[in-house]
Amino acid sequence: MQVVLFFILLGTVGLAQWVSKRHANTGKLNTPITLGNFTLYLPADWPAEQKQTPGSIHVVAADPDDPSRRLDAIFQRLRQSMEPMDYLLRSGIVTGSWSGAQINADGNPGAYVEMMRINDYKGERIFSKNILACIILPDGQVLTVQLTAPGAITQDDREFMAEILKHLKIQPLPPAATQPALQQWEGI
Repeated sequence: MQVVLFFILLGTVGLAQWVSKRHANTGKLNTPITLGNFTLYLPADWPAEQKQTPGSIHVVAADPDDPSRRLDAIFQRLRQSMEPMDYLLRSGIVTGSWSGAQINADGNPGAYVEMMRINDYKGERIFSKNILACIILPDGQVLTVQLTAPGAITQDDREFMAEILKHLKIQPLPPAATQPALQQWEGI
């Protein structure tokens, strides 16, 4: 009996390690999506869908092994630039209890936020994790990348998001047009 229980325990631990590694190595990032000056690389094996509205472009990619685990990328243009954390709070993307930090994405400042939410699903309360990164360029281009899934935030989730951000490429903005210097006229 103890031998059987030992093999069941061994199988369970092995399965847990396999699932953990599968989530950590969700595939190579080789599916580029270009949104304005941003080029975001998605996992190759995650099917992506793009929706466009008058004010934004929304790309959704889902893990084929767990469709409830998804990566959302939202691109918008603001009339004026603002701080990434201000944008996340004002837009209502970040609510409730959260922890955040400033990040650097391909040489541009951004915000990184982790938060847990409680969602009602068919009468049950389910915890879901949300890891967000937001980058705003000086000309008002905004990219928000969000990883969501049921359960608590794990180190694998953090590493996955770090890998996404590490491969994010941002085309430099053209130099701002300069105003000609005012000429001073001498005497009349």
